[in-house]
Amino acid sequence: YENGEPLSALTRDLERVFDRNRAQVIAETETTSAAANGSIEGYRGAGLTEMAWATVTDSKVCPICNQLDKLIISTDERFYDQLSPELQRKAGREFSVPPGHPRCRCRLRPAIARVQ
Repeated sequence: YENGEPLSALTRDLERVFDRNRAQVIAETETTSAAANGSIEGYRGAGLTEMAWATVTDSKVCPICNQLDKLIISTDERFYDQLSPELQRKAGREFSVPPGHPRCRCRLRPAIARVQ
């Protein structure tokens, strides 16, 4: 994010060590992780206490992300804990924020209470 290079540049850098497909998976997944972790720190810094999971809302959304879509939790909680036991097993790892799995395209959104 800091150097402003596109995802393709990161993928090319990773291709020095990994094959192209693996390099793409790593670049996509780690970029999503960095974005989500930066978002949650920003929310906390701004005094926000809740966040929402946001999917791309297309036909490629997996069952894990579909169950989490639009779910609002505290910035001190983990989205993983909101999954059914079956989907926790399917995820194969614990996570607090996106990505929920390799190549996850989900993002965080701030959850701000609406004034009536």
